[in-house]
Amino acid sequence: MKHPLIYLTLSLLLVIRCSSDDDHQAAETKPRLLSVVMSMQRSDGTFRPGYSRTFFYSSSGRLEREEYASYESEEEKFYVLWTDAFTYAGNKVTRIDRTRTETGSMSTTNYTYDTKGRVSAIHLDEDIDTDVTITYEAGDTLNALYQSSNGRWFKYRMLMSGDNIVYGKTIDDSNRFANETYYEFDDNVNPYSLLGFTDMFFESASKNNKVRQSSSYYTPAKPTSVPYSHEYTYLNGLPVKQTIRYKSYNTGEHTGVAQWEFEYEE
Repeated sequence: MKHPLIYLTLSLLLVIRCSSDDDHQAAETKPRLLSVVMSMQRSDGTFRPGYSRTFFYSSSGRLEREEYASYESEEEKFYVLWTDAFTYAGNKVTRIDRTRTETGSMSTTNYTYDTKGRVSAIHLDEDIDTDVTITYEAGDTLNALYQSSNGRWFKYRMLMSGDNIVYGKTIDDSNRFANETYYEFDDNVNPYSLLGFTDMFFESASKNNKVRQSSSYYTPAKPTSVPYSHEYTYLNGLPVKQTIRYKSYNTGEHTGVAQWEFEYEE
């Protein structure tokens, strides 16, 4: 679910961190992320929950299922919107089946890997299909081509350093240089990198947590709000709270605050 204050630019995307560890090793060496709750700040300064993600694991520590729930203010309750089930080949996710609670409808994401074990393609099968083709250049540069069944597409080029995305640029389907973003990171663990899979928005791409970003936009399609501050509360090197403050891209005025709270297995 995308909150209107969160502009998910294309420059958030595109890399897979591949691991050579098997499933048993991963369970022994990595903590388990159990849940994430996202909230938005109200005008009175309090926070209203927006959505939650809850993760379920096998006895060996491999992620088996995720439930995504939306918060209903009037009832003050979370409702599960969909459930994702994960299929593996060895230690790599090959398929994610999403079942929507209300309708029972399904969509599927399939992963393809190259001979080096790196993700080379992702196919999302739903109302509008999406194909992502990922190519690797010498060094730490990756290219990804997103193609949708409605004819739209874009290209993303990304530079990695120290297992983190430090730069990305987007070419839109008019072959225009759309935007570019520079990122800086701390030395603490990105909680999404613990999940062992990468979704279509590549939240687990970077090993560490983003502390600064600087974006430039070169086409008429510009975001209404952009992040200007990333803050974390840590416990044993893991973030238990993340706060992002947003401002208007055009005026620089503060527009809102989003907060994420993380829970781990004790």
